[in-house]
Amino acid sequence: MDNNIIEVPEERDQLLDVLGYTEVVRLSTPNIQDIINLEEFLLTLPQTDCEVEHHYIDNVMTRTMFIPKGTLATGRFHKKECINIISKGSVVVWTELGPEILIGPCRFVSPAGLKKVAYALEDTEWTGIFYNKDNHINNDNVVNELTYKNEEQICSDYQQQQ
Repeated sequence: MDNNIIEVPEERDQLLDVLGYTEVVRLSTPNIQDIINLEEFLLTLPQTDCEVEHHYIDNVMTRTMFIPKGTLATGRFHKKECINIISKGSVVVWTELGPEILIGPCRFVSPAGLKKVAYALEDTEWTGIFYNKDNHINNDNVVNELTYKNEEQICSDYQQQQ
């Protein structure tokens, strides 16, 4: 584990108070349904546009998101593991694996099937590096090729593979 990734189990309540999300998010290890419920709730609120840049080379795509301080965001389920780089900033991330604070610069690998919730403690630049086997250069096609939007897509894909 990278030295810039800090687990925060003892500081959960204090950090939650600092974030101001006591009623919305608990700094505990959520299950996938907790994350989906939070995402559904967040979609009822005004949305923040995060600037996104895509870059392509042979069989590789990078997707860099610029996340403003104070933004609470959810991601999609990734079909394959991917490399993540936080170039600057810091975020609290909740997954089924537990909460973590990620402080840039740092890098880590996200396993396939993981869905994240992130709260930006500072303006943050987060890049995902993905294997792009079909060399798509249309951003929507690549995102749909590399991720699932929801659990139903995962189940449907699994059934088709059987």
